[in-house]
Amino acid sequence: MAPLPRPARWKLKAAKPSRYTPRPRLTQEELDSLAAKMRSAYRWDSDPKLFQLEAVKAQIEGVDMIVQAPTGSGKTAIAAGPHLWPGNEKKFTIMVCPLLSLEEEMVKTFETDFGLKALAINTANGRCSPLKIKDILALKYQIILISPEMLQSRTFIDRVLRNTRFMQHMLSMFIDEAHCISHWGAEFRKKYGTLGKLRAFFPRGTPVIAVTATLTARVRRTIHSVLLFAQSSAQSRFINAGNDRPNVSIVVRPCEHALNSYADLRFIIPPNVTHLSDIPKTYVYADSIPAGGEIVDYLADTLEAAAGPDLLPSCAPLESLREVIRPFNAQLSQEYRTEAMERFRLGDVRVLVCTDAAGMGCNMPDIERVVQWKLPETFSHFIQRAGRAARGKGTCGVAILLVERSAYNIDLVSEPSMPPPPPPNAPKTSKGMSKKKPAAATGKRDAKEVREYAVAHGVNRGSSSKEDDLPQEHDMQTTHLGQGFRKPYVCPELLNLARVPKLPPASKLRALKKGLPDVTAQSHFRAWRKSIYAREHADAMYDEEAILDDDFIAALDSVGPLSHDYIQSVLRGKWPFWDEYAEELIKLTQSFTITFTPIPPKPRAAPKKPATPRHRAVDVNVTDVSLSSSTPVASGPPRAVTPCTPTLPQAASCPPSPTVRHPKHYLDPSEATHA
Repeated sequence: MAPLPRPARWKLKAAKPSRYTPRPRLTQEELDSLAAKMRSAYRWDSDPKLFQLEAVKAQIEGVDMIVQAPTGSGKTAIAAGPHLWPGNEKKFTIMVCPLLSLEEEMVKTFETDFGLKALAINTANGRCSPLKIKDILALKYQIILISPEMLQSRTFIDRVLRNTRFMQHMLSMFIDEAHCISHWGAEFRKKYGTLGKLRAFFPRGTPVIAVTATLTARVRRTIHSVLLFAQSSAQSRFINAGNDRPNVSIVVRPCEHALNSYADLRFIIPPNVTHLSDIPKTYVYADSIPAGGEIVDYLADTLEAAAGPDLLPSCAPLESLREVIRPFNAQLSQEYRTEAMERFRLGDVRVLVCTDAAGMGCNMPDIERVVQWKLPETFSHFIQRAGRAARGKGTCGVAILLVERSAYNIDLVSEPSMPPPPPPNAPKTSKGMSKKKPAAATGKRDAKEVREYAVAHGVNRGSSSKEDDLPQEHDMQTTHLGQGFRKPYVCPELLNLARVPKLPPASKLRALKKGLPDVTAQSHFRAWRKSIYAREHADAMYDEEAILDDDFIAALDSVGPLSHDYIQSVLRGKWPFWDEYAEELIKLTQSFTITFTPIPPKPRAAPKKPATPRHRAVDVNVTDVSLSSSTPVASGPPRAVTPCTPTLPQAASCPPSPTVRHPKHYLDPSEATHA
């Protein structure tokens, strides 16, 4: 029998050397040297700010960090600085941006201001094309600008993040406008809420840097949780440089006129404009895209009314005067937005009515005014938008918040006390509820108290009546605005920058009485629209009625002679061809006379005859009781019986009614009498 084999001996394999190399810890001398390098490489007049240097140091050392710093203070330099450290020249940084316009602008900023090659990956430039992926893996770019959605796409994860050899060159993940993690991560853009999961693809010790200008305690906790800072090997850091902008004044003014008239925005266009430079460069933020379009129309009309005779020739690059005011939102094409922003940068466009598409991060150095139309969703939104003003060195600007008057009715400081419980003997209604109580008992304020509160807190400040008394004389508290706004300088003269001139009372057009349509005028209108259709719209998919439909014709040919104001009130803003054919249509109405024919009155209805009275049918129960001999008769005198005349007469030929008993009341024989 063959001997059993000797048991195998387990040999421990030598552990492979780890690829992880701990990042260096900078000394103060090395930090000073880094500051000198940044100043020299970026051609700055002074050393980098403290928060910039600390954030660059955190990336070199591989430590997560949250940075709060004012808008326009140089947060972009935080992403560029680590590439100056020896050994990091060929490494790359992934920079998460919320907006396409911001990505394109950042590419230019990194190349011109910091000398770094940057690439934006978005839907406007081909997404993750094979050529771009090849260039990225070849380490041709030091900054990769990308949205959270594109960063977490299957293509980018499989081709880039899963490439372990390439990812060894990653320096950090830099999240710009990090407050979007809290504001948008739950519902609007859910990929912001899953950015922390990308750590699984990063090399060990890769830091995540989150920067923003608006950071409340709740937003900071959300960022810390979503980005998984607690799972990092090193303790995360936080630096707060505040968000105060000393060169930007803030004006808060209630709206004086009806909101749908947009008359409170009249101050944007100065009176008697003679040159484009008379209109300060202005961002107007409207959270509603349709409202933004109406604001563009209102400001364009105001500019046409205020423009001097020499203004239009000075607008050579523009097709018309109305193009001085442009809309800017996400629904417009990328080509249009690029052109509009470039013209705004050059000064041909003076007012940009926009949404957040031009809100966060866009760096325009010479913006003089930022106007927020109505209260934004959060206070952070206003701080972000106000930060677009005066970003250039040595410039000053103003941020104007136009608030609905109803906002001044709300008391945010003193909450109403809970109403006392009703006494046990309180009167109840039929449904068991207590009767209506006065406003004081329920903790609600009456209308007079609300009005007095609004006036005391500045609802009339900044109006055309110039009632600018300070509503509060005590020091402003820091409960809501933070330490950066402890004792601001309050200057009522700033209200003059946003004051609406006293407008004359609007003349109301007398409503014209409509009559019968003038057949002759109707034929003129129809012949005119037919000629317009044949002249300029013959190849269109619609018919001639689309030029001027029958409803508009009926409104014009039934009121008699037409005035210019009446035609404008009927067609302007409703007729799509007003700008093209308004003058031609007005000339047409002057070539013939519209005859007014009143509508004949309706014939009066014949008087109604009085209703014939009807007999009311009454059921009569007649009881015939036959007394048998065995039935005892009550003693005593007989009772008097009152004869009852039936309501309905009986015919003489009717037979006697049989005995009828009511189903509920039976006749007691003891009470029976002879009829």
